[in-house]
Formats: sequence, structure tokens, C-alpha cells
Amino acid sequence: MSVMLLFVLMWLSFIGYGFYLHYRFSFPPAVIPLFVFSSVVAVVFIAGLMDVLRPAVYGIWSIGLILFVYAGYRIIKKRLFTSLITPGLVFFTAMCGFFLVLLKDAVFLHFDNFSHWGIIVKHLFLYDSLPGDASVITYKNYPPGTALFVYYIVTLIGFSETKALMAQSFLVAAALTPLFLFTSWKRPLLLIVVTAAAFVLLLIDAASIYTLLVDQILGYMTIAVMLIVFYYRNHVRLMMAAAAPVLALLVLTKDSGKIFFAFCVVWIIAVVIKNRQSLQGKAGQVLSMFVLLVLAFPLLVNGLWSSYIERAYTSDYEENKFAITKETFLDPNKSDEVVQQLWPNVLSQAFDMSVDVIQVMTVVSIAAILTFVWSAFVKKRSPRALLFTTLFVHLFYVVYIGLLYLLYLYLMPEGEAANLAGFSRYQATAGVFFTGLLLVMLLREWQKISYDGGRAWFSKAMMAGCAVVAMLPLLNNIPALLQQHNPGAEPRYPALEQYYALTDAEKITGDTKITLIRDTGESDHGFLRHAMNYERMAKTTFVHTMCQTEEEKEKLQEDVKESDYLIVLKNTEEMNECLAEVNQAGPLEPGNYLIEEGVIMTKVTP
Repeated sequence: MSVMLLFVLMWLSFIGYGFYLHYRFSFPPAVIPLFVFSSVVAVVFIAGLMDVLRPAVYGIWSIGLILFVYAGYRIIKKRLFTSLITPGLVFFTAMCGFFLVLLKDAVFLHFDNFSHWGIIVKHLFLYDSLPGDASVITYKNYPPGTALFVYYIVTLIGFSETKALMAQSFLVAAALTPLFLFTSWKRPLLLIVVTAAAFVLLLIDAASIYTLLVDQILGYMTIAVMLIVFYYRNHVRLMMAAAAPVLALLVLTKDSGKIFFAFCVVWIIAVVIKNRQSLQGKAGQVLSMFVLLVLAFPLLVNGLWSSYIERAYTSDYEENKFAITKETFLDPNKSDEVVQQLWPNVLSQAFDMSVDVIQVMTVVSIAAILTFVWSAFVKKRSPRALLFTTLFVHLFYVVYIGLLYLLYLYLMPEGEAANLAGFSRYQATAGVFFTGLLLVMLLREWQKISYDGGRAWFSKAMMAGCAVVAMLPLLNNIPALLQQHNPGAEPRYPALEQYYALTDAEKITGDTKITLIRDTGESDHGFLRHAMNYERMAKTTFVHTMCQTEEEKEKLQEDVKESDYLIVLKNTEEMNECLAEVNQAGPLEPGNYLIEEGVIMTKVTP
């Protein structure tokens, strides 16, 4: 079948599940995409544990097509189709179309695509199994949640880096769609400003849409869970059923997802207590559902992943990066200087007003406080939801920063802790959640104020103003959203060109050892090594970007002696001198070379 036909059939299957949920359970359309995608991940994950990934994909897809016919017929018969055409579903459809256009030429450029997030998707696609000892996965304990969703998509329509990025963007669109739970076509201004709020969230770390990184998705999904819970606050059983698969995906997306999961549980408890009058003598049943769906199901998924890691890898869990053991918090294993400077550095970064996400959080916080004052003292309203949300997100951020401090102190290597490696990305995740949840509740409050009569124009102006001021600090991020750009990834292209020229001329397998030289006089921090590991799905490429010390010279010669071929991308006189003892091919110009018995012999010609 053509890719386009497969793409259409894939979406018809998803639509089939959406039709059924709307027809059978009256699911609001704004919830359906994320609920369906999260449920697919849960089923595919269980199938992965049973080593039946591909049959599960085709089974889910086939059932969806059957439901498309059956539930579609029922919806048409009951004239429910128009009830599906809501702002949320239109937004989801439009965003998927936007991402298709935006990512049509996108490829993997970000370092972390090659170090983990892209390589696990490629592994799943090539081997139809969760990773194990035979894989080239470095971060073995990282959960595979979003990778399983991408795997589901590319299994149906074929693998490419572009398709993988598009697949993850569909999950992003689904996670943003619950922002529209409180909108309707009768409130066009609210619809416009919520759309603006969605783009505010996309502009926080805007370039992440061109990667398979999951940090932003964690923020989006956490907002989604809390909005779903608030929407169903008077229907507690539906609330927990709708939230359960998304909570499971949270803990299956990244280890830090457990932090967001914990805050979601606190939010759910608070909402249920606040609306306990709606339980009407069903407290026992609600408690059972809370334990089973909100706690047990996500934690069971997490436990199954932990159990799988122990069985699939011969190496101990303690060897994994960010592994938490009894000994983890006994000794930070860092110099006194780093330990003393760490907390001040974390605080400085956490509240640095020059950072755009902090500016957005500050602006939205001020708007929320002013709105509360106006609502409570001028309009004589009781905006308890806005007050609770304001306090909740600020408490979350304080706790989150404290946990980041512990992460750097006990889990990060000293060099990464000293430089607060990855802090901006972790901060952006918190910023997405903080800004998104508070902004939606803020807009909702102004919409309610407008119902009280009087100066409705003022309320509408304030709604528009909130969206505008939230977006202002992020305007400089628009180019990063609209165009992929990563200068640090430029070496990948000549490396691939040379490598595939070599594969055309010689029989190259994953076991073929290759030394790659690109002498820039400085470290590339492992970028080309990871990029070649991803390309070859094997750790048999040795990359050298400089030879300035005796130790580097010895390692270079050792790798050449172990290799079958040499790829030269960029060379210098210093590098030639380092290779003199193992080189009989003369001055090494860019190209591919044959290595025999540990000596560089001749240039390989196509």
C-alpha cells in the first residue's frame, strides 16, 4: 500500500476509537485523542512485555477500523456527529495538520535523539521488541512510553526520522487539546485566547518539537490530567477512568514523570474532597476506583517496567544513570566546592528573570493575583479555583526546584552538577505546567466574570490581555518553532555521506569496526559517536576529534588497530603525526581507507 493510504487507514482506526468513546460513554471530544493515544501505549507496553509488539499493533489498528464502521454508523444514526465538531477536536485536527507541514523535511539533529530517544524508536521498529542486553541502548532504565507511541505509528506507515517526529507531534497535539475543555463556539474570544495559550506553551523551549525529547510532553500531559479532573469534578468515577491511562503514560514517559504523577494525585484528592457532596453515598466505590485506577494502575505499569529491566539486562540496576539505591543519598561523591556552590547556583537559575520562561511565569502569576483581587473585592465573587490553582502551582515549583537540587547533588556526575547540565530543559518542563494550568484557570475566571453583567467588554479585554502579555516574553522563540536549526549537528551529514560511500564499495555490517576522524582540536562531547551508533545500531564506530596528548595518541592507535576501516572527514598535521606508526597510505586526505592487520593501507574507491 502507498504511505498515504496507510496514513489514512491509521487515522480511521484512531477515529473509530474516538467514535466509540463518544457514542458509548459520551466522552468530550477534547479528551478523546489523549485518552486513545495513552491507552494505545498501555496496551503496546503490555504486549512488549509479552514479546508480541507487532501483532498487538496490527490488532489495535484492526479493532479501530471495525469500530470506525460500527460506531460511525451508530453516531450517524443517532445524529451525534455534530456534537463531535467542537473547538477542541478542530484544534487537534488543525495542530496535526500544522505539524505535518512544519516537520515535512525535519530529521534528527539534537544530540539526545542519537543518545537515546531516537535510538530506542529505531530499535523497537527494527526488532519489534523492548530493548535488552543485545541493544545499543545506553540509558537502560529510561521508560519507553512515548517511544512506544512513535513505534505504533511508524510500524503502520513505515519508519523515517520525519515520520517519527510527526508521530510524537500528534501526541503533543493530543496533550494540548484538553486546554479546550471549557470552550465552546458560543464563546469565540475564549476560544481565541485558549488557542493563544496553547501556542504560549509551544513557544517554551520551542525547538523541542524537532526532537523526540519528552520533557515538554510531561508538562503538557500533567496539565491535561488536571484539567480532565477539574472538568469531571462532579462525576468522580468518569474523572478517574478518563485520567488513568494518561497517568500511566506519565510514569512510563520518564522517571521524573513520577514527580508529576504525585502532584496529579494530590490534585485529584483535593478536587474530590472539594466536591465530596457529589459522591452521594458512593464514597466506598470512589475510594476503590481511586486506589485501582489512579494509584494501582500507573504504579503497576511502573513496577512492570522495573521488573523488565531486571530480567532483560545482565548489568545491575545500580549501573544505570540516575539509578536510585540505598547508597545514593549516603555520599554525593562531589568536591566540597561543588557542593557548597550547588544550592546557590540552583536558586540563581531557578529565579533568573533574564530567562524567558521565568518571565512568563511571573507575568501569569501577577495576572492571577490581580484577577483574584478584582474578582473577590470588586465583583464580590469567590474565585476559589483560581486561588487554589495559584497556590498549587507555586508550591509545585518550589518543591520541583528542591528535587532538582537533590538530583544534581546525588545523581548527576560532578561535571554535570557543576554546570547544571540540562537545567534549562528541566525548568522549561515545570514552566509549561505552571504557566499552562494557571493561564487556563485565569482565562476561565475572566470568562465567568463576564457573565455577571456590567463591563463585559472589560472582562473580554482582560482575557485578551492575559494571553498577549504571556506571549510577549516568548516572541523571540517563534523562529525556533517555525524552522529547524541545530548548527552543532552539521558534522552528521558528511559523516553519513562518507559512511554510505563506504557501504557501497565494501561489505559493511554492524560488526565491522570503523575509526572515524574529524580533527577539530576539541571534543564534540560524543555527538558523532552517538550519531554513528544510531545509524549503524552498533557500538563499533570509534570517533576521534583531536590528538593532542600522549593518552589520546595511544587510544587513537589502539582503535585503528582494532578497526577494519578508517573514515577521514577532517585531518590535520597533528593527527597525521599521531597516526604515523599505523599508516602506510601516506598523507590522509578526506575519504575512506582500508585497514589490514592494524595498519592503514589504501584508500577505498567506489
